[in-house]
Amino acid sequence: MEENRRLISDQLRKILPESLPDFLRGQRWFGGKADTIQSIKVVETVPFNSEDVQAYLCLLLVEYAAGHTQRYALPLALTVQGKNHPPAESHVPVARMTMEMEGRPWVCDLSDALHEIPFARSLLESIRRQASFQGENGDVVAFSVSDSNPLSRLANEALAPSLMRVEQSNTSIRYGDQFILKFFRRLEEGRNLELEIGSFLTQKAHFKNTPPIVGAIEYRRAGVAPATLAILQGFVPNQGDAWQYTLKSLESYLERAARSSAAPPEDFLVTDFLLEIESGEIPSSAQEELIGPYLGHVRLLGQRTAELHLALASDSSDPDFAPEPFTPDFQRGLSESMIRLAWHALELLQNRLQTLSAKTQESAQRVLSLDDSILSQFRVLETARLTSPRTRVHGDYHLGQVLYTGSDFIIIDFEGEPERSLAERRIKRSPLCDVAGMLRSFHYAAMTGLRRAAQGLDASSVTARRIDALAQFWMRAVSIAFLDSYLKIAGEGVFFPQRRDELNTLLRIYLLDKAMYELVYELKNRPDWVIIPLDGISNLLLKPIIE
Repeated sequence: MEENRRLISDQLRKILPESLPDFLRGQRWFGGKADTIQSIKVVETVPFNSEDVQAYLCLLLVEYAAGHTQRYALPLALTVQGKNHPPAESHVPVARMTMEMEGRPWVCDLSDALHEIPFARSLLESIRRQASFQGENGDVVAFSVSDSNPLSRLANEALAPSLMRVEQSNTSIRYGDQFILKFFRRLEEGRNLELEIGSFLTQKAHFKNTPPIVGAIEYRRAGVAPATLAILQGFVPNQGDAWQYTLKSLESYLERAARSSAAPPEDFLVTDFLLEIESGEIPSSAQEELIGPYLGHVRLLGQRTAELHLALASDSSDPDFAPEPFTPDFQRGLSESMIRLAWHALELLQNRLQTLSAKTQESAQRVLSLDDSILSQFRVLETARLTSPRTRVHGDYHLGQVLYTGSDFIIIDFEGEPERSLAERRIKRSPLCDVAGMLRSFHYAAMTGLRRAAQGLDASSVTARRIDALAQFWMRAVSIAFLDSYLKIAGEGVFFPQRRDELNTLLRIYLLDKAMYELVYELKNRPDWVIIPLDGISNLLLKPIIE
């Protein structure tokens, strides 16, 4: 058995470096699509064998021509020709392996094991049994996060696995109506933030508007921080994420508004000073005739966001979650990191300028001409007098990170922004960075709804201009409703700025930093969307949201 395992591991190391580049580029979860792969190394193989499945977890080191590296986890199911059952419909082929074993030819098809029902079942069973699997250099360990393991009380029939068909940077498996297992494809040394923050919210803060953490699977190696492979969470029945719910509400709003004679108030359309709008002064026509019930829902989202931040700042005895002050050194380091990101974004934009559409190039040139203004905004951090403390935050907060149940919102995905390192994502920040993320998400939603509603229309036509005005009005109205609700609840928190100028400064800087991050992401992954962060940057600098 040990000899067979060694032969299989050696063969995997031999064939995968040549087979994987094309496969990886076709996966949504692979983060190196825009980079040139120089080499792929299999640095670990861990057998996951049971009566139902023969599989190996392969840990990959992907090296890029630019000099950086990324680590990925790829579990492979082995289907021996003439021996194993035929692959399921969800079978995702990766490569074919041919070798000599036990004195005869051995031909085996390799597929992504997370798409195979037997392997999905074995992952859940490993957490139930709190099992461990020995690799060549380390071990894979499954465990429950609490003494009362809910898995032990449920029959297998209630936990039938099914792969969730969603586009994201990890792979999720649903087990009946009880659990969701999230398998992380890209690995970093150190406990995953979803596990760390989710466990805190579940066990210590008792925050009800996030799925409870049940268990996890880690890769552990002596002398190195463990890497989280997967987490198991309670399943929360829902109607989809808040992004899809928002787009449906926006579509309905645009249809109603296009038929209505009511027009957005001009003074409300031109103002960009969100924090200067007095509480509750959203024009009644917005609520009664145009936007409708979504405003009430977005106020609830603002409330839940504030409650999340209060929960994350609730334990001053836990050094990983206790609020900490902004210090001159921290402010200087934060300013420098934001400037580095801005330079990278502007350089990438310049390099890819000719690949963008004519309209996007015009917006890009405008942003490139604002480089000094962009950098000066971040330099404000170096000398700003900040009295509010820093706390743990969501870190990548937007409408897609919130589930809508039909009557409430459930906040998910605490991994942070995928383009940032784990160490950077663990840094405590002002919770206003999450607020900025949601405000930017409303901009994305408005522009997405506008695109759909104006499809096929001449941009200069009266109808197109009216739809554009209505979308802009919607974005401002829902942003104000969200912010107004958030500020009322968050004002109770120790993290909340007591001075209006400090609140304005932090929100302005985090909005700009978020837009710069979006610009990098869109340039690498969705060039057709680049216009959205470009417009966001221009609006912040040319028509400031706050002052």
